[in-house]
Amino acid sequence: MPNQIVTDVIGEAAIGLVQRGSEGTSLAFNRNQRWLLVAICVITYFATSFVFGTASPLFRTPGFGGSLFVDASPIISLTATFVWVSIVFGIAALAGRSVRPDVGLFAVAVAFFAIRRTGGVTRDVYLAHPTPAALQALAFELIALGLMFGALFFATRQLVRRGILFDDAALDGVRPKPEPLGQSFVATFAHFIVFCVIVLTVLRSDERMQVTAILAIASLLASICAVRLVPATPSAFFWLAPIVAGVIGYCVTSWVGTGTLLIGEPGAYCAGLARGLPLDFASAGVG
Repeated sequence: MPNQIVTDVIGEAAIGLVQRGSEGTSLAFNRNQRWLLVAICVITYFATSFVFGTASPLFRTPGFGGSLFVDASPIISLTATFVWVSIVFGIAALAGRSVRPDVGLFAVAVAFFAIRRTGGVTRDVYLAHPTPAALQALAFELIALGLMFGALFFATRQLVRRGILFDDAALDGVRPKPEPLGQSFVATFAHFIVFCVIVLTVLRSDERMQVTAILAIASLLASICAVRLVPATPSAFFWLAPIVAGVIGYCVTSWVGTGTLLIGEPGAYCAGLARGLPLDFASAGVG
């Protein structure tokens, strides 16, 4: 759910204003649920920052630019990351089971953001490795992060089926009509188009705050547009789009936009999509 949690809050708040006096099911988060979600995010961020920024020598290395593949040992860094986010997922999912079943996934996005904050920017990666191979490594890294989300999403569905977590219908009291699979992929495509248009138009720098803000805003607006145009469930069809967009951006840039990597800047048509690191797409983009 990541982005969908924020979209739900906006959309459901509007529903609540229109239906304030009506009885029956309550679609919006109550105050306790909001504070619980905030607490989960804050604890996840600071715990991850301590583990990866203070306690782990791997991510305190001065040369760590923010890439798990290019700047560190891929096997060690990915294994450590997956073990940690699995722990975060399990604790957050159980702690936030009264909020949404995908709270664990949202916490994973927060954990990725905290890991991302220990590193530099894409300029650091490109200046140290001004070759197409570096971009291809970033693409594979983002695929690996996407697979982590996929595995944990599958775990979420299994926990819901076993009754350990509650699905949205049980929490809201409203069971949505099932959509055909084709409609879900159309929603992903709509999200992908809106997300790419915004990022390619607005993102002009690899500065961390700018990348984080633009990817988060682009993904939120893309989620809102996709939900309004083509409603679809589950949430995986929405967080898939930023992952795919980032992979395409790295691949296209590795083919036609490497001429400016010597100055730390991606070039050609998809430069905007190559200015963020994989952890940016897996955190701000998805979350």
